[in-house]
Amino acid sequence: MFENFIYNFLNYFTILLFLYFFYRYKKINLLLFFFLSFSSVSPFFAELIYPPGSMMDSSVYYYLVNHFRDFDFDYKHNIQLLAGDLPLTFSEYNFDPQLNASIILALIPIPFIINTASLGFTNKLIYIFTLVYLKNKKSLHNITLVVFLFYPTLIFYTSVGLKDTLVLCISCLTLYFFINKKYNYFVLYLIVLFTIKWTNASVFLVFILAYQILFGNYHKNSKKIIFGVFMVILFSIFLLNHNLVFNLLNFIRVNQWYADNPFLKPEVLKLDYSFVFEILKGYYRFFLTPNFFQIENPNQIYVLCENYLSIIILIIVFLNSLKLNRKRAIFWFCFLMAFALFYGITTINFGTLNRWKLSIIIVYIFVSLHDCKLNEKQKKISLYN
Repeated sequence: MFENFIYNFLNYFTILLFLYFFYRYKKINLLLFFFLSFSSVSPFFAELIYPPGSMMDSSVYYYLVNHFRDFDFDYKHNIQLLAGDLPLTFSEYNFDPQLNASIILALIPIPFIINTASLGFTNKLIYIFTLVYLKNKKSLHNITLVVFLFYPTLIFYTSVGLKDTLVLCISCLTLYFFINKKYNYFVLYLIVLFTIKWTNASVFLVFILAYQILFGNYHKNSKKIIFGVFMVILFSIFLLNHNLVFNLLNFIRVNQWYADNPFLKPEVLKLDYSFVFEILKGYYRFFLTPNFFQIENPNQIYVLCENYLSIIILIIVFLNSLKLNRKRAIFWFCFLMAFALFYGITTINFGTLNRWKLSIIIVYIFVSLHDCKLNEKQKKISLYN
């Protein structure tokens, strides 16, 4: 136990060295240096809130990263021990998002991976790199910076050995490069996002195509025609393949319900009037569960309180985005609601929803304020030139 603490203290010291480097070269100020130094101790305490046994995925990532660090690619035995009776095979892991995320985590310059807490320091460093980069690119609105620094779930999940921090940071960078028209980097990061979270990347791609049509440098009438054609094609693809879409949604839904409780069976999603009620229930699950009557432990009280905090923050972000650019604010709000619908109708576990919301709500806050602010700035420049 003490030996593990020493190794993880050296991991923490590595983060301090990077922070000092950023401070020394004026990438961060003294206040941010001290704040990030203090918040980076959180991996020492994260496992007191959620022990590794309550988040089995963190043990899977630990074993995979540890094997890759040792250049040992015969990880099948350990995965089977961790996964138990789950239908996991060697061939499935060749293309598994957990495997792909573990390869990236293994490359992060944290010297020692000796337990799941070590991956917490790995994620903390990924978070710091992303924060410092975006801040120095002047792409963080004041509201976004406050959320990045103080949002409770963000502090916690950047301190544990899961891939959610990686998904969040790559998502923010993907959209940053797209908005700022750095398309080579955008394509690269979108491909990486596909390998670790294909569902998010797929939704990104649809909205990025719509964004290019709506806000590209086309004539106004041409935009309407192109967007109309795009929506007709998208709707036609959905209608022609709705059975496939609903089978996929039901497959994800059944697995998520089973993971939460093997005795729970969700209603089958169908393209009829009942789907309207499932949409409403999905939004309710995403934004407002657990409610007061569903709380079973102290951690869920925290999730309940943060749900209301999230709604307040989202309202503030949407109103501020509207002031900067109305059309783009509405566009990115639709982006948020599309993600909320997908995860709301396919997930029932409170903890899983709270974790996955991290890579949706924070990304929405970042991209909505950044895009609207950047567009407002360009408008002002054009007015005075």
